[in-house]
Amino acid sequence: MSSTPPEGYPPSPHDSQPTAEALGMPRSVAVAVTLMWVKIGLAVVSTILTVVMLDSLADKVLAESPEDTHLTHGQARLAVIGVAVVFMLGILAFNLLAIYFVRRGANWARITYTVLAGVVILLTLTGIGGRPGLSMVFSLVGAGLSLASIVFLWRSEANPWFAKSLY
Repeated sequence: MSSTPPEGYPPSPHDSQPTAEALGMPRSVAVAVTLMWVKIGLAVVSTILTVVMLDSLADKVLAESPEDTHLTHGQARLAVIGVAVVFMLGILAFNLLAIYFVRRGANWARITYTVLAGVVILLTLTGIGGRPGLSMVFSLVGAGLSLASIVFLWRSEANPWFAKSLY
C-alpha cells in the first residue's frame, strides 16, 4: 500500500509527524518520552479519581485540620480540588516541556528533568505515609515512571542524541 494519499487528497497529519526512528532518536530516548506521556496520563486519571473521591478526601482534610481553623466541608472540598488541579497542571507542564526538548536532543532538558524528577521522587518517598491508599499507589507508580524515564535518558545509547544538540 502506498504511503502517499490519492490525488486530490491532503496528506495525512501522521505523514508530517516524523517518527523517532526517522529522527534518528535512540530507542532509550523514545522509551523515556513514552514514559513521560504515561506519567501525564496517570496525572489526569489521578485527578479524576480525586474528584470522584472528593467527599472522603475532604473529610480527611477536616479530620486532620486544627479545630481553630473553622474549615467548612465546602472549603475542604475546594482545597482538595485546588491541590489536585495544581499538581496535575504542574506534572502536565513539566512533562510536556521535557518531552518537547528531549525529543529535540536538548541535553539541558535531560539534566533538568533528572534533577527535578529526582527531587519529586524523593519528596514522594518521604511523604508516602500520610496519603490515602489509592493516592499512595498513584504516587509510587508516578515515581517509578519518573525513575525509569531518568534511567532511559541516561543510557549510553542516548548520549549521542544529546551530544549533537544545538539547544
